[in-house]
Amino acid sequence: MYARRTTDALSIRELRANIAQVVNQAEAGEITVITRKGERVGAVVRSRSSTPSRMPPTNCSPVRPSSTGTIPP
Repeated sequence: MYARRTTDALSIRELRANIAQVVNQAEAGEITVITRKGERVGAVVRSRSSTPSRMPPTNCSPVRPSSTGTIPP
């Protein structure tokens, strides 16, 4: 397990400008909180797995909202 340390929160704009540094900090076990308009919306954290995960292939077409604004089943 790794030590968890929280940094100051970053706005999305700051995250984009410093993504390499934020990823390096995540590798070191540091948690970076992401904000939008001052509200917490997410975080960048170290992955639990040391090996990259792969998304399984899908044979689905993209889902498009219907004219009613709902997603079809």
